[in-house]
Amino acid sequence: MIHHDEWLSGLLGKPVYHVSGNILDIAAEDIPAETCFIDAKAPVEDLSSVKHLEDLGFRLIDTNVQLIRQPEPINIENVVSRFAVEIDDKAVRELARSSFTQSRFHLDQKISRKIADKVKSEWAGNFFLNKRGEWMVVSEINGVIVGFLQLLKKVTQ
Repeated sequence: MIHHDEWLSGLLGKPVYHVSGNILDIAAEDIPAETCFIDAKAPVEDLSSVKHLEDLGFRLIDTNVQLIRQPEPINIENVVSRFAVEIDDKAVRELARSSFTQSRFHLDQKISRKIADKVKSEWAGNFFLNKRGEWMVVSEINGVIVGFLQLLKKVTQ
């Protein structure tokens, strides 16, 4: 139910855990006693799970929105979008480091801006290390990368 995240622990400098499974099955004794970072995701409409997490000492940091769109060409003047290649690594990492301000790490008052920026940079860079995402699309204006999108392949049954 509570799984250790070695990668994120290294970046935050403290133990990091992720909650999975049925949130209502988590008891106070399941939560590590050490000072750590634990995240849990609950559907926004699942108020009983949100309340249960709050009763265990969790606090709401952010709300995620996931969008699905059927692919079709997008024509925007002066913008070139293409699949990322290895030489985009440095530019994408820098864009991720300097652009996020509302991530769960940036909104958490117990995480410094410097560490939050590093988390996002390393997170984006994991694509180039073949650790996250099957594809990445970058958008350029006048040859400068101004945006990126990591694409994950969801397997449905």
